[in-house]
Amino acid sequence: MKDHLLDLRKIPSAVSKIPEFAAAIASLKTGHSVSLDGVQGSSCALLVATLAESFPDRPICLVVPQSDRIDKTADDLTLFTAVDVETFPALENLHYVDAQSRTEDDEYSP
Repeated sequence: MKDHLLDLRKIPSAVSKIPEFAAAIASLKTGHSVSLDGVQGSSCALLVATLAESFPDRPICLVVPQSDRIDKTADDLTLFTAVDVETFPALENLHYVDAQSRTEDDEYSP
């Protein structure tokens, strides 16, 4: 199984050589932003792993839109990179303040 993981960890360096992705990395290195739309499933983890390889001294934060995908995405990341992956729990019970019922003197209390 370990040999299989090592093969998958070679993929990000190949992805970084794709001209469009190389241009995105170059843009990020000059301080510009990029948007990678339509990325789903394990391909998201692959692109984040490629970014982690391209920016080894920078932390990368990936926000996953569904809380049930957090652990799966973290597992996918470990397939493509040896970088430490940490997860943070989703906030399932957000505290909302009804702006219409508040006055300026009310304090916000989460």
